[in-house]
Amino acid sequence: MSAILLVAAAHINHNLPEDDPRRRNALHHFSIALSGLRTALATEITVSSFECIISCTVLLIHYSWTSTWTCIDSQLNGGLNLAMAFRQIVSHLHGLKDCLIVTHDLFLKTQWAAIMMYSPKASLTRCLLESGRKADELEAIFGHTLFCGLGTKIPANASADNAMALTRLIIPMSVICLNLPDFKESGIKSDVYRYLFTWPTMCTKGFVQQVNEGNLTSLTILLYYYAAIVSVYTEKIWWMRDGATYMYKTLRSTLDGCCDRCTTKPLALFGLAEQ
Repeated sequence: MSAILLVAAAHINHNLPEDDPRRRNALHHFSIALSGLRTALATEITVSSFECIISCTVLLIHYSWTSTWTCIDSQLNGGLNLAMAFRQIVSHLHGLKDCLIVTHDLFLKTQWAAIMMYSPKASLTRCLLESGRKADELEAIFGHTLFCGLGTKIPANASADNAMALTRLIIPMSVICLNLPDFKESGIKSDVYRYLFTWPTMCTKGFVQQVNEGNLTSLTILLYYYAAIVSVYTEKIWWMRDGATYMYKTLRSTLDGCCDRCTTKPLALFGLAEQ
């Protein structure tokens, strides 16, 4: 219940100015929800309690998205600050993923099983296959950064971790570009939203570490990720807006002017090159 009230408070605050007296105290609900979740995990878990645990965790992940931007000091442009914000999302998602793996048999008995076992990748891949050669051209554009790394051209740019992260991100990015400017009217948007939400769980620990180290290719991939979210934003994913917008603008400012082919050309496909 506290997790529900937490997300509701975050939604109200999302629609109000920073200094509005009607803003809710979300941290109060967050504290209670987190305490209750810890208690539930420390006691015997049943199907019923596990459904509540999953529900609470999913809502906390949504809240973490709304508050991601607070992890970044707007006066600093360091990769470590960006890494801290990204790691917050990754940690929550991987925590839930690990929990589901450990309790797999119990998880299969919950109502969440059918929802979480659905993969949007199949429909997005089918969309790309039907698009033909254009999707291949987009892949070549996005793949440039693996070897360039904003002009650094160091071996670490084309690491297996970066290659895997970009390969998995190319799927929704290409679908978005192929369906612009009418993406919001397409029947594929729900699968794109879902894929973007879960993409951090597909990132390896090595990729997160490279983000932490300020690897320029890793940071450019993050720029693509947040640009994709900003480009398809609707109120259906209101909880992703503030964090994604802040991260996109911060990364854009940090990486700007290093290599137009790594940044300006790909962002132009999203209609974001001048933002």
